[in-house]
Amino acid sequence: MDPESIERYTAMAKQLNVPQGELINFIRDQLKEDCEARRLQREQEKKEKLEEEERIENRKREEKKEKLQDEERKHRLQLEAEKQKIEAEERKEKLRLEAEKLRADEEARKEQLRVEADKLKVDEEERKERLRMEEEARKEKLKADEDERN
Repeated sequence: MDPESIERYTAMAKQLNVPQGELINFIRDQLKEDCEARRLQREQEKKEKLEEEERIENRKREEKKEKLQDEERKHRLQLEAEKQKIEAEERKEKLRLEAEKLRADEEARKEQLRVEADKLKVDEEERKERLRMEEEARKEKLKADEDERN
């Protein structure tokens, strides 16, 4: 025990009018109380330090968890964006193929109409030729009939 503590406890005992015979017991009790108070204070400080370390650890764990969730969300969004991009490309390709098919169908229809028009022209020319030949044959027959009558 240091001299300052002895002086302090002695002064305290005088203020409290502690009898001389009980002075040693009083100082001993005060020392025990001070030691116990310091021990309790150290325990409290340890407890607070542990609690603070736990809070820090929990905060770090939460931050890590949130970061992981953010990364997972970001990854899901990237996957969704890629999926939508692929779907858009597929729709675009489907539309392109449909447009190409429509153009091909239109070309085929135009070709069919041209072929039909050509066929109609040929049929018309054949009909005219047939009519001309029939007319000539009729004229020849009339001429032959006239020649026969004469």
